[in-house]
Amino acid sequence: MCWVAVCDVCGTEPDTNPGECVPHFDTPAEAIANAAYWGDPVTRWTLTLDGRLICTADDQEHRTAREYLPGPDAMTVTYI
Repeated sequence: MCWVAVCDVCGTEPDTNPGECVPHFDTPAEAIANAAYWGDPVTRWTLTLDGRLICTADDQEHRTAREYLPGPDAMTVTYI
């Protein structure tokens, strides 16, 4: 069995370079880490405090899903 990350709002998978396959991982934690923590900071997805993975789409539904996140002074630690 393998795992891929998908957005909990729209179901999209992380962008890849043209001609590349969507990354597959051995565990859900590896898939989440790849989407939320690695790569370009601008294109990284948001991992919410309740565990939802939200892509970078900028529509009302995605903004609402990220709305309750703590402000810039808050600090959280997520162990993966």
